Amino acid sequence: MVKFRLRLFPCEKLFPSATLLCLFLFLAGCTNSYTVKVDSLSDFSASSNGPYWIEPGNPQTSPNDLLFREVARLLEPVFAARGYAIAQSRSDARNIARVSYWESPPRTIVETGTEYDYKTFVDWEGEAHQVYVEEPTITSYTVYTANLRIEGYAGMDKNAVQIWRTSASTSSLTPDFRTMLARMIPALQGTLGTHTDGMRSFEIQLEDNDKIRIEDTTDSYW
Repeated sequence: MVKFRLRLFPCEKLFPSATLLCLFLFLAGCTNSYTVKVDSLSDFSASSNGPYWIEPGNPQTSPNDLLFREVARLLEPVFAARGYAIAQSRSDARNIARVSYWESPPRTIVETGTEYDYKTFVDWEGEAHQVYVEEPTITSYTVYTANLRIEGYAGMDKNAVQIWRTSASTSSLTPDFRTMLARMIPALQGTLGTHTDGMRSFEIQLEDNDKIRIEDTTDSYW
């Protein structure tokens, strides 16, 4: 199985400045580490020459949609790192990159456990005693998941052939879909348009020196 090496990236090279501050604040808040899963397929026999035109893959989504435009901007450095040029107009493009994103239905997780404590009680003579007790506990929380898929096509017409497809997902305890989309971008560095030999799991961590640490933790999941 292919193992992706640990990578460190300066944050400013991964994200446009417009969304960088929001991402920093999120990572520096509740957690500075999270997991992104990536699955990428590539047709080794096919190749693409020339720049890509990035267009929405979601039905009824306009190229002028603000969220689509933000995701497209976030993907620009990922395309550049892969060596894929991005066309400024459709007429200048030779290939299509179709971007889709969606939310999975929220999942509620219920966990049971046991809480151990000492309780004080007073007997009939008024004397206090401490007794070791076990009490069952039930906790629940909701998990929200965002999904991102980028598909590469060689050609610009209806007969364009899909030559690669990269999918990513991440989960959070807060229903912030826009932030979850941004959090997936670092894991696409080095995986976009490649063949990952199945699902890969990456741990993303913001270091104290403002670098993003990306580690392939796939083996720990098997």
